[in-house]
This record gives sequence, structure tokens and C-alpha cells, in this order.
Amino acid sequence: MDYSDRLLNHGSFVTRLAHRSRLNTLFGLLNDRTYDRALDLGCADGWLLDQMARAGRVRAGLGVDADPTALEVARRRFEGRSGFDFVTPDQIAQGGTGDIDLLICTETLEHVNDAAGEIAKLAAWGKPDAKLVISVPIEVGPSLMVKQVGRYLANLTTGAYGYELYSWSELTSAALFWDVDSFESSHRHVSLAGGKGHKGFDFRRVQRELERSCRIDKSLFTPFPLLGSALNSTAFFVCTVNRSS
Repeated sequence: MDYSDRLLNHGSFVTRLAHRSRLNTLFGLLNDRTYDRALDLGCADGWLLDQMARAGRVRAGLGVDADPTALEVARRRFEGRSGFDFVTPDQIAQGGTGDIDLLICTETLEHVNDAAGEIAKLAAWGKPDAKLVISVPIEVGPSLMVKQVGRYLANLTTGAYGYELYSWSELTSAALFWDVDSFESSHRHVSLAGGKGHKGFDFRRVQRELERSCRIDKSLFTPFPLLGSALNSTAFFVCTVNRSS
């Protein structure tokens, strides 16, 4: 089962709604123009770049992911089409090229050791005034309660959905008091192997870092935008790369 297929077509109704809403929102944010070249950091199996290319939103693209198996799926997906390449993080120029006009990073920064560093790398790849679209999960506030129920049900359905357990005190701290620093999680330590989990992640830290390094043009939350960050699963930030920052 491909990564994108697992997210969009399996699991529980709650998890499918969250993932499909996230992707539909991203397309809605990009429907104003066609981009010459896109970079997707955390591209997984290339599904997003594929959909954007088929919809005429991007002419060429570079997908970056740490999972070689997912990259092989992406390369097969794009077999016979020129202008698209898929590489691991150590295979790209560390200083960036400054020639990308669309930078995308969806549901990835919660898994890295240094989100601020990854944001800086993304900006270095972009042209001046390039569009940067970030999405990260909301793992604090009341929505965490709903998400945990959805994950539990999805795991019962598939048997292998995978989710991190919380004790009742941890869930109370994160969901009611918006505090993820009072309990142990992978986000309290640097992981040499990478692969941090959702537990303990706070989207507000990413927002503060984006405010320092970019211009945030729009913030929104899905799948129910009017409910804000308290009762949604994903936070989106649409930014403009600012070379002077």
C-alpha cells in the first residue's frame, strides 16, 4: 500500500477527512497560477507533485525525502516524464539554488530535529518572493482529543495505522492546557536517527520561526477553518520568501 493511498483511502472516517481536506486546501492555495519549478520537501511517494503536474500547476519539480523506498515509488510514478527528479536530503545542494518559485513542505517539519534549519534551507532554494507553503499537524488543544479517537479507530480498522499513546495526564496537559513540555516525547531530545513523532509537537513554534524568516501572507486551519486552531487537525501557512530577513 502506497503512503498516499494509506492516508487518503484507508483508516477511519476522521483520518480520511483530515488528510483529504489537507490536500484539497493545498490545491486551493495554489490555483492562482502555474509554477515553473516546485520543490516538495518530504515528498514521500510523489503523489502531490504528480497531482499538481497533472493539473497544470507545476511544469517541473524536485522531490526530497529521506525514505529511499518512497522515492523509488515516486520515480516509477514519473517514469517517462521529464523535468522531475527525486532525491534524498544528502543528494541536494546544501546552499540551495535560488531558482524555485514554489516551495512546499507538508506534514514533515514535525518529524525533523531542526525545523528552523529546514525552513532556512527551503528559503535558500527559493527565488526572491517565491511562495512557501507549510502545513503541520495540530497536536495541542482540544482537537488532539478528537485526533486520538480517530487514530484509535483507524488502527482498529487497518491494524497498522500507527499512533502514539498518551497517558491521561499527558493528554490533559496537551489538550486542555496547550502544554507539550510537561511530559516526555521525541520532541524534547535531538534524535540522531531522525523520525520524530507527532506526540509533543507544537505547531506554534513553526509559526514563530516562519515569522522570523518569511512573510506570512495567510494562516488557516483545516478541515473546519472557522473553528481556528482549537478544533482542527492541520495548520497551513502561506508565506513569501524574503531575502532581506
